[in-house]
Amino acid sequence: MSWERDGRRTGRGALLAGVAAAGCVAALASCAAPRAGHPAAVEAADRLPAGVDRPAALPPGGLRLSVEEAVLLGLERNTALRVERFGPALQRLREEEERARFDPRLTAGGGAGRETAAGGAAAERREAEAELSQRFVTGTVLGVDAGWRRDELEGGASGGHRVRAGISATQPLLQGGGRAANRAALEQAAIETRISDFELRGFAEALAAEVELACWDHALAARRIEIVRESAALAEQQLSEIERRIEVGTLAETERAAARAEVALRREALINAESQAGAARLRLLRMLDPDGDWDRDLDILDEPMPPDPATPAEDTAARVARAIERRPELAQARLALERGDLEIVRTRNGLLPRLDLFIRLGRTGYAESFDAAADPGDARDDWSTGLRLEAPLGRRAERARHARAVFSRDRAETALRNLEQLVVLDVRLGGLELARAAEQIRATEATRVLREEAMRAEMEKLRVGRSTALQVAQAQRDVMAGRLAEAEAATQYWKARVRLERLDGSLLERRGFSLWPVEAPGPGRP
Repeated sequence: MSWERDGRRTGRGALLAGVAAAGCVAALASCAAPRAGHPAAVEAADRLPAGVDRPAALPPGGLRLSVEEAVLLGLERNTALRVERFGPALQRLREEEERARFDPRLTAGGGAGRETAAGGAAAERREAEAELSQRFVTGTVLGVDAGWRRDELEGGASGGHRVRAGISATQPLLQGGGRAANRAALEQAAIETRISDFELRGFAEALAAEVELACWDHALAARRIEIVRESAALAEQQLSEIERRIEVGTLAETERAAARAEVALRREALINAESQAGAARLRLLRMLDPDGDWDRDLDILDEPMPPDPATPAEDTAARVARAIERRPELAQARLALERGDLEIVRTRNGLLPRLDLFIRLGRTGYAESFDAAADPGDARDDWSTGLRLEAPLGRRAERARHARAVFSRDRAETALRNLEQLVVLDVRLGGLELARAAEQIRATEATRVLREEAMRAEMEKLRVGRSTALQVAQAQRDVMAGRLAEAEAATQYWKARVRLERLDGSLLERRGFSLWPVEAPGPGRP
């Protein structure tokens, strides 16, 4: 798996954006461990996957980030994501293990011994042998062997040298024969690697969504402080106006208590808003810089603005189709189904008896010296061919393994259908929530406008003596609540959009990330 960041986005905070983008690309691009069979893939067993080391510390001081920059920083610095990135690298080494079954194998040995006959005569023996064999995906095993033996009789007399060289071929005709059965384990390992890649992608999508949702919560908390602070300033101004009018005798002394109570209430609301903003800042800092300065300031530059009403809503059917194609969970379920098909192939092959056809050709030379024994003129040729049958009775374990593979495959197919239904439901519910959030923005805007008109009317009534400070304070409270509801509705819209884009599998691509698919093993490789 490899990741690529395109150049369509514009960023703010150039220094921090550069640090975050460079680190994120370096970290995510290395999610692709070297392809199995490449020398670097073997070297990965002795080192960590590139990019999973602890990232460099951020510059000191406050952070001013766009939502996009925050997501980049979160992906680069998240400890859990670094842990998840070990999975594909380890699984690719499992592929190497399976591929090693088709590597050439060299066997060599030698020794010495002494034989004593019944009459007391003794002979010493020295010998050595070597064999090079190669297994192919068809099940065929080809071998080349060579051997040497020297016998030395008692008293120093030479019993001669024997040198033999030969070739052999063994072809399974039933169990172990055919490309499908012999490639099954390797293809299953490759599928496990792809599953691990999709697991990593799903984790990255979930993390990106979590960071972005936390950004919008932080932005909402900052906007809430701004609204409550403006409302508190208005209450202070209203208190000053009421006290001035009490002094000149146009308002009763009883109006002062209501105005002061409203000022105290706004201060209480401001304290709560600042506390909520502090909690939102800490939660976001944990995602962006878990080992850094917890006291640093953090500003999210983007604001949850209402969507453009002229922008048409995306068709739900298109979102569903994209989710069916791109959701990592569905990709994993489909790969699990393929893995189950391969397990059926393996276990079905295990039900067959073992019947091997073998052919051996060789030449043996005998002489007093090694050089003479190797002379073709003094050699003898030999050959043999035949069948070897091995058929355990009962085969209870093999039948049980095959039945379990069939049931597991059927379960995986049923689970895939169920997951597809859940994905369709998730996307459709997410689309409804996004539409509701968009409508809620318009409704809260209309409510806020009407409440502002009502507040202005109450203030005018108070000026002419037809209202009270309590009624004005209630109207101001309603306006503050309306502005907060409008800001929350806009934030909920963007959060609903983030969730829906994660549900339809387009979150990373829409943020400027491109995910290249995992390559399957080439047709020329076992």
